Amino acid sequence: MHEVHAVKGISADAFEAAYRDGGMPLLAGGDDARLLWYSNHAHGSGLSNNVITVTAVRCGRLGAPGSDWRGGSRAATSGRGCATSTSCATT
Repeated sequence: MHEVHAVKGISADAFEAAYRDGGMPLLAGGDDARLLWYSNHAHGSGLSNNVITVTAVRCGRLGAPGSDWRGGSRAATSGRGCATSTSCATT
């Protein structure tokens, strides 16, 4: 799952801390998802205040009842303006 989080500039540090301290333990608590990549766009790149996350989700668990694969982004919504998600599947 590739997600782009539009983060309010003043809340960037709080967003990162919430993702690290709240979201990561949620993802690590089960076997359905793992965070692969967390990246802040550099200021001046035109996309500053965007955070990119890439999460590996077990095949067949994306949106399955009871799965909390989006726990990381849910835990960090306090400083976020909006987010977009894209899922990719291999065959």
